[in-house]
Amino acid sequence: FTSQLLTTTEEPFDSHQEYNELQTDQNPLLYLASAAAVFLAYLLHLSDPTIMAFATRAVTTPIAINIATLLHSPVPLVILIVILSGVIGAAFSPLILRHINDERASGLALGLAAHAIGTAQAWQRGSVAGRYAAFGMAVNAVFTAVWLPSFIFLLQKI
Repeated sequence: FTSQLLTTTEEPFDSHQEYNELQTDQNPLLYLASAAAVFLAYLLHLSDPTIMAFATRAVTTPIAINIATLLHSPVPLVILIVILSGVIGAAFSPLILRHINDERASGLALGLAAHAIGTAQAWQRGSVAGRYAAFGMAVNAVFTAVWLPSFIFLLQKI
């Protein structure tokens, strides 16, 4: 089993080719999508704890609950936001990732954006996509759990 995790039978990954294939007119939307929820919350003049609930969208529910507790965000709202983002990400992944032929890239994208539900969706695509989704979800969870509260506390001191 471990030898399967460490070896792949695919051709080598050409990052320059993948980068060129991803250069489309839709790429600015990818950058806007990550900040759209928080920006929308500001536009709607929501309270600061509610805005912080939207900031936890990028991690799995158990980690988001812990971050929400640190940031004094409403936990039920955090749970709703995280679960909805996972379900929506997994539901629309076939449409969004239809031009991505590399299982590693699609798996990583699903793990980062759609959390555990996206990882399950990635496993349906293939074992390579599933492994990359699990890796992306885990790394994202660790980094976000460390930097998000630190960043917010730093902003509050300024």
